[in-house]
Amino acid sequence: MSLEYQPGSRRQDWRDAGVILLFVALGLSFVIYPFVALADVMSLGGEHTRNVSAFFIVASRIFLYGSLAYPIVLIPCYLIGILFAVLKRTRMCIVMLIAPLAYIVLILIPPVIASLFE
Repeated sequence: MSLEYQPGSRRQDWRDAGVILLFVALGLSFVIYPFVALADVMSLGGEHTRNVSAFFIVASRIFLYGSLAYPIVLIPCYLIGILFAVLKRTRMCIVMLIAPLAYIVLILIPPVIASLFE
């Protein structure tokens, strides 16, 4: 039995690198979360001083509450992603690590639409 590193296929090596990159990206997003949460809480405490539509207010609240709830999505997906990585289920691991990124994109859609029509 050889103790040398014997890489799998190139495709598997790229998947492993992608999984590591996703783990690092999600970890970094969790590092900056306290600053985002502080800004969200301050924004929720403020009032709109200019005359804006109700759709704009609702869209901004969706984003603020959604970004405050980000750890509720991130932590379980991260832990399940680690479990799939340990079990060598690379595809499921990637799906679980992409889920929080998809969540961020979904909560960004209403404010972007509101800003286009404002």
